[in-house]
Formats: sequence, C-alpha cells, structure tokens
Amino acid sequence: RVKSELHRCEDIGLLTINILAAKAFLCFYEIGHGRYPVAYLTAGGCTRLALTLGLHDTKRAVQLTLRPNGWTEIEERRRIWWAAVVIDSKCVSIGFRLRPMSIPKLPTRAFVPADDDRFDLGQPAVSPVLVMSINSVIQVTSYAQTCQVVNLLGPVVDHINPSESNDPGIEYTYSEAMQLHRAATSLLTMVNDNYNMGDLRTKIRSSVPKALLYTALINLFFYHCAIEGDSIDLGGEESGIRAEFQQLALDNLGPLALDILNFGQDLTTMFTEHGMSWLSPLVIDCIFQASVYYAWRVREASEADSLEKLQALRSCLEILKQRWKNAGEYLRMSEETEYEWK
Repeated sequence: RVKSELHRCEDIGLLTINILAAKAFLCFYEIGHGRYPVAYLTAGGCTRLALTLGLHDTKRAVQLTLRPNGWTEIEERRRIWWAAVVIDSKCVSIGFRLRPMSIPKLPTRAFVPADDDRFDLGQPAVSPVLVMSINSVIQVTSYAQTCQVVNLLGPVVDHINPSESNDPGIEYTYSEAMQLHRAATSLLTMVNDNYNMGDLRTKIRSSVPKALLYTALINLFFYHCAIEGDSIDLGGEESGIRAEFQQLALDNLGPLALDILNFGQDLTTMFTEHGMSWLSPLVIDCIFQASVYYAWRVREASEADSLEKLQALRSCLEILKQRWKNAGEYLRMSEETEYEWK
C-alpha cells in the first residue's frame, strides 16, 4: 500500500522532501526485515530522488523545492540527504554486494548534521564538516558521526569490490587498504569514547556508527586475509606488500570479532532491560560477520572457545530478531552450516 502510493506520487510528478523521507523510512524497514533485492532498489530510488531534488549541492544544482524557511528546514533537508547516503552505502556494502553505489563521491567540506538535541529543540547549531581538523572543538554527535563513518564505508565498498576494467595495481591497493584501516580504527576510537562514557541515550545513538565501523573493518579484513596460492603471487616484490596486510588482517580479525561479541551482548542487555523500539536495523550485520569468523575458526582448528563464542553470537541474533527479521535471516543462514547447534 505504501509503495503503491509513493509510486503514484512519482507518476504525477509530486517530488517533495516528504516523499523522500517516506521512501527512506520504507527502505530502512526493508533493510530491517531482510527484503533484498527490494531494499537495494528502494535505496536507489531514494538516492535518485535526492539527486533530482538537488540536495547533493544546494548551491549550484537546480533546486526543485521551495527555498527553506529558516535553519530548521535547512538542517532537516541535510539530514534527509544523509539518510539517503546511509542507506545507499548500507545496501551496497551489506545486502547486495558487487554493485556500484548510486551516490557520487562526497566533498570533504560537505556539511554533516548538527547537534541532535539542539535540532530536536529547534535551536540553531554549528554544522560540522565531513572531514574535520583534529584540533576542531566543534561537537560531533551521533548522526554526524554516522555520516562520517558512511563516508569511510563508501571507499571500503569500492575497495573490496574492485572493477576489472580499472585495476590500480597491487601497491596502490594495499596502500589504500592500510589507509582505510588506520582511518577506521581512529574513528572507532572516538566513537567508542562516546559509547563507553555516555548515558543510555548516548550509547543507543552511538551504536549505529560503532556497528557500521565494525562492518567496515571486518569486511576489509575478510577481503585481505585469504591465503590461497591461486589468488596470491608467491614471489616477487608484490608478495611482500600482500603478506604485510594479510598478516595484519589475520592478527586483527580475532580481537575485532571479540569486540563485536561484547558489543552484541551489550545490545541484547539493553534490549532486554529497556525495550526494543530503539534498535536500529543497521547494527545487526556486524554480529553476523563476527559469527562467520568464529565459524571459520571452528572449521579450521576445531576450537571449543570459538564454538562457544559462535553460540553466544547466535543467542544475540535470537534475541534481536524479536525486533528485526533480518536477524532471523542471519540465524537461518548460520543454521545452514555444517555445525550442530544443540
């Protein structure tokens, strides 16, 4: 019913900010309930509508909406634009891989959403830029951090889904991988500071950028930890470049998966104690990715400790599926392995 009404609005040329917001909410719903490839198509529609409205460049692109009436409307449009960017990155990186993103590369001086609490109260606040100086004193709240994470997730998506027609070379590929790793690790440190030191509301809001960073890092490590001989040159100068980052990926997968396990158990505790309405569908994938790592360790080394952690992650998904069906879909995928769960 909702989709048919949105299609009808598009057919009659009713293209507004409210229509874009409705499509974004619909896409988040489809992501949360594991509806692929439908969510991917809806995400593409969101980004195309956002670009059509001119939200990507409010200074130079022709605007198809009325001029915003004050700071609140400007900030609202910025937030809706970034929602389209978030779902585009999420759908491509998680639900439907080896597909290009719809959003073009964003300028480093693009503005991200302002302070969440001040926006809720209608109080103007300074909008941070996407890439900030390390000495900046402007407060970056959870939505802005999510946007910064998504800006990093985009290059990770491009990195692990390389185009055959545009091979940058081994040296550049591994140099880029190292830069992405350092950037994601630094950003995760800042997000963790907010998550660990904040109250319940801050932890809930910080859970999304934290989960997306986990997703970015674990996908980057998975991509580079393969050690099969047919995919790696065993001689020459390039082998050293490959081996360096492969070793880094192998060394960091275990600690990262353990961090995700602790994060998942923390989420389920909050979920049990404070209800389920706050849980974002964007946080669930990293839990499944960590379970993939532990399943791999069980298969490779028959580690009892890894099997125990695998069971714990599955228990997290069992609880979280009460809110979002995609957790149940991840459970179904895990049950189709060769492991005996009971």
